[in-house]
Amino acid sequence: MKVAAVLLGPAGIGLIGILQNLMATASTIASLGFGNVGTRQIAQANGQGRQVDVDVARRALFWGTMVLALIGAGIFWVLRGTLAAKVLDDPALSTELGWLALGVALTVAAGSQRALLNGMRRIGDLARVSILSSLVATLFGVVALLWWGRAGLLVFILAAPVANFGISHWYVARLPRVSTPRTPIKELAKQWSALAKLGFAFMIAALTTVTGPVAGANHGSE
Repeated sequence: MKVAAVLLGPAGIGLIGILQNLMATASTIASLGFGNVGTRQIAQANGQGRQVDVDVARRALFWGTMVLALIGAGIFWVLRGTLAAKVLDDPALSTELGWLALGVALTVAAGSQRALLNGMRRIGDLARVSILSSLVATLFGVVALLWWGRAGLLVFILAAPVANFGISHWYVARLPRVSTPRTPIKELAKQWSALAKLGFAFMIAALTTVTGPVAGANHGSE
């Protein structure tokens, strides 16, 4: 952010903050708290040593999160023009906002992967994901701003979700694969119901945190 402040000035920093918070808000809504509850579901089944239940929880988290990520990204992309006009007061930024839909999808998916690592008690892997993704995102983000200036702003913002998703996927791929050949849709539906009911409360709590900066920025601009 210090590099961005030097290269883009106060206006650039303000735009980065608003875009990041828009992406975070959309990701929080789209995830529906599945990551938080998914950790609980997987950890509970894993702690009791019931491999079948672990596999059901993993499948439910994977497919549920995939659908939510696609829906969230699609809605964000459709609303890009409205958000540019109403939130940023600049319809010309709708194209840049459209690219943030990719960040929304990857953020939701990465949340699912972190939930799986957490539920499987891979705390060391979680720490490595956090450190490596921060380093990679910083490297690519700073290089993009140094190389392209204002044109590299989108790369600067999207570097974090891309790095987080890619590195967390690397560690998730090293986990033992699901061994149960099939999971009845009724079992998945039960998991999705539990994820949605409890996850909604987590989503509301998280939403109050991420929407504050957006409201403050808009109030300040007025």
